[in-house]
Amino acid sequence: MSSLPSIDTRVADKLRGDREFRQQFFYAEASAKIAQQLIALRKRRHLNQMQVAEMLGTGQSAISRVESADYRNWSFNTLHRLAEAMDARLRVSIEPFEDVIEEYDRDDAQFINETQMASAAAEIGRAYDQTSLSRSITGSVSELVQSGRPLSTQGLKAVGLAIMDAPHGIDRNR
Repeated sequence: MSSLPSIDTRVADKLRGDREFRQQFFYAEASAKIAQQLIALRKRRHLNQMQVAEMLGTGQSAISRVESADYRNWSFNTLHRLAEAMDARLRVSIEPFEDVIEEYDRDDAQFINETQMASAAAEIGRAYDQTSLSRSITGSVSELVQSGRPLSTQGLKAVGLAIMDAPHGIDRNR
């Protein structure tokens, strides 16, 4: 039986052991989350980048920049103005690294479990035709959802990899 490629999921171990890596990781993570939240809020308000730019008296390219996951020139004032323009609260959270690492310990264990389930779904899929493949993967995902454990983005990606790894994929025209 083959399985999905091995993925190093020990983020918590890396965060615990290397302060420089930890600081870079936290900074990149915060930047990506801020961008994700700004985009989600803008879309929830049914606004495009140009409309937000007009509200702030700036250009659309400036909004595009702040919505980029790798943008790193945040200022509290800029974030406050964006939140205010889109009628939202700005909240800043400063957390000790040991508390954050506990979250990653849980996420790592959950990801390993979900990856194993996705790998099993792919193996099942190899044994069946396309219709059975769809049912098997759907069943595995349903089992995971019904287990009551929250699904991480990483786990859902693993399920997607399992589907793509199947011999014929799923017929998306059904």
